[in-house]
Amino acid sequence: MSGGTWSMLGIRIGDDARIDCAVYAHATPILSISSSGVTLHLSPEGRQDIDASDVDNARELLRAVTTYAAECERLHAEQNTADERDCGSGSERAA
Repeated sequence: MSGGTWSMLGIRIGDDARIDCAVYAHATPILSISSSGVTLHLSPEGRQDIDASDVDNARELLRAVTTYAAECERLHAEQNTADERDCGSGSERAA
């Protein structure tokens, strides 16, 4: 990043999360992530024109979201397997 300001926004998404993408016939899309009273809108810098860097950014976002989803799925599967083992061992002891 060259010059300018820098900021960071963290949103912990929970049961109330909404993730949407608004598309328009003659304007750039807007990706929205809302949770816990906070909304983040992502859109290209220009509302009318898309250039190669906008496409590159969209693809990079897709790669990051794909990784995020895969990690959530992996951890969820591991937790379910551990829960099933715990439940199984508990019932075996009771028998």
